[in-house]
Amino acid sequence: MILSEAKARKIINLNPYDAIDSDIAERQFQVILKGFNFLIQQDSEMLYIADEVGLGKTYVALGIASLLRHFTSVDRMGVYKDVVLVPKQNLQFKWVKEINNFIKHNYLLECNVVKSVLGSPIGGCSDDNIHHHLSSFNGNTPSYEIYRNTSFSIATTEGFDWKLKLENALPLELKPIFRKACMLYKGDSEIYLKRLFAFLLNIEMPAIDLLIVDEAHNFKHGIGNDVSYRNQIVSRLMGVIKPEDEEHIFSEFPELKPLITQKAKKIIFLSATPIDNGLYELKQQLDCFLPNHKFKKSEDIDEDIKSQLSNFMIRGLMKINLEHDGLVSRNMYRHEHRKGNVEKTIDASPQYINDDLESIIIGLLQFKTLNHFNESNNKNFEIGMLAGFETFKTQNSDEPEFEDSSVKRNKAEDHDIIEKIATSYFETFGKHLPHPKQDNLIRVLFEGIKTGQKSLVFVRRIASVIELERKLTNEVENWHYSKIKKYFKRNTRLNQLKTAFDERHIILDIDDVLNNLSAKIQEYYKKDFDYLVEDEETNVQLKLHEYLFEIYNLEDENHELNKFRDLVKDHIRLFIIKSNLRELAKKLLDWYHSRQEEIEEIEEEHNLEVAADSFGYFFSAYFSSKRYLEGFNFRTKFVKFMRKMHPANDSESRRHDGFTVFTHRGK
Repeated sequence: MILSEAKARKIINLNPYDAIDSDIAERQFQVILKGFNFLIQQDSEMLYIADEVGLGKTYVALGIASLLRHFTSVDRMGVYKDVVLVPKQNLQFKWVKEINNFIKHNYLLECNVVKSVLGSPIGGCSDDNIHHHLSSFNGNTPSYEIYRNTSFSIATTEGFDWKLKLENALPLELKPIFRKACMLYKGDSEIYLKRLFAFLLNIEMPAIDLLIVDEAHNFKHGIGNDVSYRNQIVSRLMGVIKPEDEEHIFSEFPELKPLITQKAKKIIFLSATPIDNGLYELKQQLDCFLPNHKFKKSEDIDEDIKSQLSNFMIRGLMKINLEHDGLVSRNMYRHEHRKGNVEKTIDASPQYINDDLESIIIGLLQFKTLNHFNESNNKNFEIGMLAGFETFKTQNSDEPEFEDSSVKRNKAEDHDIIEKIATSYFETFGKHLPHPKQDNLIRVLFEGIKTGQKSLVFVRRIASVIELERKLTNEVENWHYSKIKKYFKRNTRLNQLKTAFDERHIILDIDDVLNNLSAKIQEYYKKDFDYLVEDEETNVQLKLHEYLFEIYNLEDENHELNKFRDLVKDHIRLFIIKSNLRELAKKLLDWYHSRQEEIEEIEEEHNLEVAADSFGYFFSAYFSSKRYLEGFNFRTKFVKFMRKMHPANDSESRRHDGFTVFTHRGK
């Protein structure tokens, strides 16, 4: 069968509301038509859509899937199965949504094969069709079943009876086989128990008319014994049998082997990055899903795949139409280099470590890490999965190390080594460990900020985001501070800003001390602060905390205030509040209460919005939080002055932050 373009246009419309670029929509349609006419042939079992990001691989796959379902045989219409395999849970819900949207808006025929007269899918497609664990599905009705990669990993968490859970997923007639296998495969041989479970599911699971593998490059490592459990399990479910399965499984259960079948009749692979190191990775992806594909026994994989690549792979490039250059592809308008540098130049030189101290630190970390791997008898590791690869900042114990939940161990192998050395360095020198690669990136990003450039940075570790933000913010703050400090000698009132700036790196520690201090004061002098209670929901300790922070940052320089600041800093990392600090703080709170009424009058008079307390960018907090009273008062006076200068804009400026509005207008 060959579907004509005219007939296909009566079934599918990819741009019914003219909401997307007509050229992209037309290309998607042509790929769908070409892909369908290839896959519908009896000897075609797989198609690879390798379009770049942004060209609509999902809708192309859904278009082909809908046509295959539409033209299926009469005996399959009532039980037709599309199965989609995605990397993560959020994508399962996304595919359910996209399937429903495609059939409602892009599939035109209400034929009761793909689409009902009510405009909904004939096959079940809801959250009920999302599989969070590896299990079978109902084979008596048409449906779309959505699995995710991690379902095939089969977690064996300590204290969790994973074997019982697998047994419960099997039909009654297969449970005795699994129970017997539980007795046979223990310890290191438990992988064969998991493979057996996958084979049993292969026997139980209904036939899959079409399998769509989203982000198929995740399976590029194939099905060898040293690859992830996920690849080993999914391949057996699909009907792949390896020699070691013959030896360890079917020798014990020979009655099962004749029942194992190729589970997916047709497969669509989707990936914008189908290969990384070589064409052999395509073959290894096919190994995971097809027991007898055309390259399975190939002697020259690269040559065989290259010669037939255009027959089963469709690759589209995202192009930009430039005024003077016409259409250019991504390979023409971007440059990629892997010399370890981050310079935005084509001929960026490799990055070297020229500082002796940095060389010693990196050498120490590498030495300790290699010793760790030698001691653990595990010399194989991925450098990108080490904590020190991107940053020397470590995560708290309750935070994940990596955002990707598919990582087997969500903690870097060198996490504890990095943490110990970084902590020791900070306690000794009072600053964070230098990191040549990251520090160079910060330098380039900072130079870009000064010249108005924008950069997009992708990182592997969650800690890297926090550390990059901290270091880059520090660079920007120092840059802005350098423009202000030349005025310090002329105006002593800027001393409070200087003090606050110098202490900004310990501001969180100071805030912790003041928080503990406010709790202790409330405990000792509870009745003395009844005036703070406005209603039943008033948090007195929070108000005391705010007052103490404002007192700490007052511009005044009298003896008691200076003593108070010194005592607070002395309490950093202490677990108790000493009586001398508590008593002095109580005295200062009583004195400060009358001054607070003046501040509230100023705030009400000028209708100022007080920003929420933030310890991110220093100058933002300094001029918009009442905790830094000098900066807050400066903004107050500035607003008052500018309203006199621009009375016509007074009503508009009251609706905004006056400081922000007038600094942009009053040049």
